[in-house]
Amino acid sequence: MDFPKFGCLNVHASLLPRWRGAAPINAAILAGDDETGITIMKMDIGLDTGDMLTKKTLRLTPDVTAGSAFQTLSSLGAELLIETIPDYINGKIIPQPQDNNLATYAPMLKKEDGKLHFNQSVYELERRIRAMTPWPSAWFEWDGNLLKVMKASIVSQKKDAKNGSRLTVSDRPAVCCSDGVLVLEEVQPAGKKIMSGKSFLLGAKKLVGYGVHQLAD
Repeated sequence: MDFPKFGCLNVHASLLPRWRGAAPINAAILAGDDETGITIMKMDIGLDTGDMLTKKTLRLTPDVTAGSAFQTLSSLGAELLIETIPDYINGKIIPQPQDNNLATYAPMLKKEDGKLHFNQSVYELERRIRAMTPWPSAWFEWDGNLLKVMKASIVSQKKDAKNGSRLTVSDRPAVCCSDGVLVLEEVQPAGKKIMSGKSFLLGAKKLVGYGVHQLAD
């Protein structure tokens, strides 16, 4: 059997050895990393363990979702691969081994990974929403119906209410968390299109129930 003279190359969407595996973009956002990027690497028998050729970095700003990062990294990866191949073939790039002691793993996502648990930090929940957008989407049950959360903001003021309590913040639905309030800016009710939190609340007055707290911004 003939093998490629220069081996096989892979375009991986992280700064290896951090976030080997199937969902590196999601993992970086969920962990609160300041940056991620692209690594051009040689393939071997391991999972994203091959020697590295080149890298490019992408800053993860607070508004980045997994979907938007994927689009940016796709273009970045294509550009970097085109730049890398000639120099690698000409011997100008020497493959560098990964430091396995620094390796982290990003397993394949499941729908359950998108579930929001309101006993957690509001900052972690906001990152989870961005990390799970567009798939598998962040979600929780609102009166027995699945409600996807596509975008949220944070109010650091902690309301004197138990975790998971429903609030309103300037006519937007919100939920009390362990250290703040998660404001639902964009949601998608089951079987419906994405809508603003304000629009959802207008049609869900009966779902909110009595005794809902009003919380100023």
